Amino acid sequence: CKLSVHEECYGLSSKAGRLFSTLGCYACRSVGRTIKGRTLKGVIKVVKQESRPKECVLCCVNTGVHAMNPLYDVAGKHGKHAILQDGKSLAWVHSLCALTVCSNRTTLGCVYGCDINGWFSDDNDEESQDVIDEDNNEGGDGSITDVSIHHYVMVTKHGAKDRYHWNIIRDSRQILKCIDCGKNDARSNFRIAIQCTACDDAEYCKFKRTHNDVNPCVQAMHVGCAMWCNRYCRNNKNTPLRRIYFFPGNAVDDPIVEAYCPKHAEEVQFAQKKPKRDSITTPPPPTTTFTKILPSKKIEDKSS
Repeated sequence: CKLSVHEECYGLSSKAGRLFSTLGCYACRSVGRTIKGRTLKGVIKVVKQESRPKECVLCCVNTGVHAMNPLYDVAGKHGKHAILQDGKSLAWVHSLCALTVCSNRTTLGCVYGCDINGWFSDDNDEESQDVIDEDNNEGGDGSITDVSIHHYVMVTKHGAKDRYHWNIIRDSRQILKCIDCGKNDARSNFRIAIQCTACDDAEYCKFKRTHNDVNPCVQAMHVGCAMWCNRYCRNNKNTPLRRIYFFPGNAVDDPIVEAYCPKHAEEVQFAQKKPKRDSITTPPPPTTTFTKILPSKKIEDKSS
């Protein structure tokens, strides 16, 4: 596909990044392969990936060539590539959609990345690090086994260890509607929208200075729809509008994960044309109450 990706953004170690120049990305490597997956009803089937996947189950974008990862049904060595409701198609996600959803301040933890063995960074099972699942259909040839993120897993109603993350997904699907595609996700098994992060308490300070509002924005969007919906600036139809900002962070700089509605995206994009504020002051109490979509009941912190 000739796509260029940063190693950190695609979840690759340095060694795996070098190998990918010859082996190709996950989406390209899957073409023509028969992959063992599992349906939503728990039935294991073998599905052949006829062509490079284009449809992301986290958004409504089903065209173009983008960096993609498989979506598995559960974490751990028993996880399988999820099969869609039609029973014939495998579930794939845009790498950007998955990274943004799993790093967003509201949906944090609802989607998470796993290595080739099915384990994620918070897993403390020492034995799991030595397990290679022969049915994983990736890495069986021993070519790449040190990939930081091989696939993603979404919290499900029955697979959640607690109700906190599932409540976030449920409330988001029932209440939010994407401002780009116009769809809500009440009947979707995978799609999930996030909300504009403008004026959030933890918004990146450089971006936060650009807004005229003081109340958090509640506009909803699918990450892929916001990124590739071909929106242009209102005052300049030839200037594409950037609405998703993702930076994984490094030893010096903190990560940046921000998503904006068109109004606030223009404020950030054209911030250099505005006078800079000397400092960020504490905003006055809002005259109207704005709330983000939150779970109906939070789980108590058992670590304390």
